[in-house]
Amino acid sequence: MDTAARISRSEADTGRRSVETIPVEGVFNAASAVDLEVAMERAALRTGELIVDFSRVRELRGLGLAVLGHVLARLEAGGPRVTLEGLCEAEMRVARRWGVEARAL
Repeated sequence: MDTAARISRSEADTGRRSVETIPVEGVFNAASAVDLEVAMERAALRTGELIVDFSRVRELRGLGLAVLGHVLARLEAGGPRVTLEGLCEAEMRVARRWGVEARAL
């Protein structure tokens, strides 16, 4: 049985607007995507920019990506700027289809 990814957060103030980073670790599956959804929605209430760091994820599962896509679509309408970091090229292509800026490791 795979354990869902661990979700945590950190904050920084760039002077213009706050930036919050949410690091994700382990296997990113549907359960961890729901945890990330909650963390992102809470962060959206208090920050102008949100970075989701996938650099410590061992495996991204399709259903997790699908849930993430829905969250990103909801946040796109007036939420914070969202950047995905730590993705491989194939994962970055999927993120770009969602209209989200993504940076490789």
